[in-house]
Amino acid sequence: MAEHLVVRLGRDGDGVVEGPRGTVFVRGALPGDRIHLGKVRKDGSIVRADLAELVAPGPDRVASACGLALRCGGCPLMAASETLEAGFKRDLVAQALAAGGFEGEVELERPGPHLGYRQRARLAFVGTQRGAVIGHRAPGANAVIDTPSCAVLAPALDAALAWARVALASLAGSGELHLGSTARGPAIGITTEAAQPPAVYRALEDAVQQGTLGGAWIRAFGTKAVRFGEASEVARDVDGRALSFPMGGFRQAHEAAPQRLGEAVLALGAPEGKRVLELHAGHGSFSLALAARAAGLTAVELDAEASAALRGNLAAHGLSAEVKAEDAARHLARLDGGTRRRLELVVLDPPRTGARELVPALSTLRAELVYVSCDPRTLGRDLGLLRESGWRVDGARAFDLFPRTAHVETVCRLRRAVSD
Repeated sequence: MAEHLVVRLGRDGDGVVEGPRGTVFVRGALPGDRIHLGKVRKDGSIVRADLAELVAPGPDRVASACGLALRCGGCPLMAASETLEAGFKRDLVAQALAAGGFEGEVELERPGPHLGYRQRARLAFVGTQRGAVIGHRAPGANAVIDTPSCAVLAPALDAALAWARVALASLAGSGELHLGSTARGPAIGITTEAAQPPAVYRALEDAVQQGTLGGAWIRAFGTKAVRFGEASEVARDVDGRALSFPMGGFRQAHEAAPQRLGEAVLALGAPEGKRVLELHAGHGSFSLALAARAAGLTAVELDAEASAALRGNLAAHGLSAEVKAEDAARHLARLDGGTRRRLELVVLDPPRTGARELVPALSTLRAELVYVSCDPRTLGRDLGLLRESGWRVDGARAFDLFPRTAHVETVCRLRRAVSD
């Protein structure tokens, strides 16, 4: 069997081998490793291969904290040294910011913990004759990897996963299992297209009554969820305000994220006394802090449940803002000339797919932009488009809030360039 040298990491954290087949991406392989390739397959225009055998480890390979890392789709950098992981992510951010004309250096901030940090997770399940299999999906496949424990889950959520593997063994069909946190403890939610046996409902209800879970819900066939205990999950913003939002809704995974990202948005955006527009506001991770400082805030969020939660969170803390439950691009397109001129700051926190559809409308504004990104690839694309429209990145911070993965968060400020 031919031996291959891993020469670098690809953007998704997979090791790269160059050879007769061209560029091959190998999950779990690290630079300097000498390996044997397993099954080679096409994934669109990309060639991927399994890591069949580690012949000799590279200099940045350390002991893995998870025995499932090679099979699971979650953490390709589980066996990477902190030096390798940090350098890899710094390079991703630098490439993205360079597309926006940024010439400075940004240090990667790495708040702990680096294991046991996830405050939410979405797993899969499939019912079998031997009982339900619960875990992460294998990369590039629908197979569910049985996951007794997850090294990146917060301890309370890892304990809830262990409970579910026993108490919810009668889960039928297939679906998703959501892990989250309420004020009373961990929460479990189930989304499925299959009818579930009464034993599943009883187990969840009993666990809430006994205090094992703070809340639980089942949504079958896309109908209204059956809920037990707490109906909302909880988090806190940069100022320490309690935020509630629908169970299963989006929240930052790392416990340090609200504080660190919120600080960066406030420092780069300086919203004090400004007229602010926030796009993709969610349930208010940044909105309340912006509303407390700005001369006026309009917060736009398409999801009806999230926008309703945002209104409730503002009211609960005596803050006011105009909340629009609509598409961000549509809202921008409908702004009149006077509103466009009066805006002084736009904060946007788009999903991983980025904000390409917003660029034409953003380019008609004179306000400063603060862009919060969880994907350097789409950030670089969008910054390049904004630069073509006269914007430049003049400040940025980067955060490793998804340790052991290839994801990295960036907050950057854009201003109209005087000259390009």
